[in-house]
Amino acid sequence: MLIIPYIKIDSPDTRHRLMREKGLKADLVNNQWADDATSQDIFTTLYLAHDKHFLLLNFDVVEKNVRATFTEHLCNIFEDSCVEFFFRDENSIEYTNIEINPYGKALVAYGSSRQGRVLQSLQYIQSLNINSTYKDDEDYRGRWSISYQIPFKEITPQTIVYANAYKCGERTIHPHYITLFKIYTEKPDFHRSEYFEPLIFA
Repeated sequence: MLIIPYIKIDSPDTRHRLMREKGLKADLVNNQWADDATSQDIFTTLYLAHDKHFLLLNFDVVEKNVRATFTEHLCNIFEDSCVEFFFRDENSIEYTNIEINPYGKALVAYGSSRQGRVLQSLQYIQSLNINSTYKDDEDYRGRWSISYQIPFKEITPQTIVYANAYKCGERTIHPHYITLFKIYTEKPDFHRSEYFEPLIFA
């Protein structure tokens, strides 16, 4: 269980600082199913907060060899260096997966299992307001960050969301599958909602 704090974001310029100062810090530490020891050198921290209407997320990644190839939404984003957040409402079996690469391009879908998932619209992806620090025209210094927001009708202390967060890269130099909450399967499978944990909103 994670308790998500309320914060007020005064402007986009202060968002990253406020998230680091007042958001809940959650390190992704379960490096699962990886045969390559080099993947142990990938570090991901997720900061979480809410403003009563949006769940706010900041992913900070330390990754020496980044892969960024997809420049359009709704592609196989998980093949690139990728941060992912899967979540569902307390009373729903359907969950949403949000997968974002260093360019800020997203694969978003929903459904009750890995099979038969329905892609979200580009309008929904735009509502996430995704921002990335990664730039092709700048020297990559081994770090990249993604911030975005997930819209809710209303967030109250009674709101409960079940979720898990991931860092992966199926076609990176060192394929890896890192989770916030551990998944007890023999092979990589992020689509296991039984291992989601509750997020409680303060």
